[in-house]
Amino acid sequence: MKDWAESKMLKTIIKLYVDDVRSAPDSTWNVEKTFHGAISFLEKHQVHTISLDHDLGCFYGNREMTGFDILNWLVARKIEGAEYPKVVLVHSANPAVHDQMKLMIEKYWTEEYPEELFSGSGC
Repeated sequence: MKDWAESKMLKTIIKLYVDDVRSAPDSTWNVEKTFHGAISFLEKHQVHTISLDHDLGCFYGNREMTGFDILNWLVARKIEGAEYPKVVLVHSANPAVHDQMKLMIEKYWTEEYPEELFSGSGC
């Protein structure tokens, strides 16, 4: 049986699902559809788990802002010592970018949680 502190911690885990088209896998996920929405949410909440799509259909001027841009922002926060999600997943259907994002996640995050939590499928 879990003790009270562990039980309380499990109830406060915040998960963020970033995708402009797909719905979150279940109701435990918060959803943001844009780069800017995701960054704003991350700045306001202590997110434990994030799952990223790559193609978000979001532009800043002529430049598309993608899940990879969110991932780069998270890496910078981690390097700076700021708050960052402990678990980062990718659920992009874009195979080439999915693999690039997975490599970046493996480089910066896999030492912090067991390999079985990183499926690369997002959820």
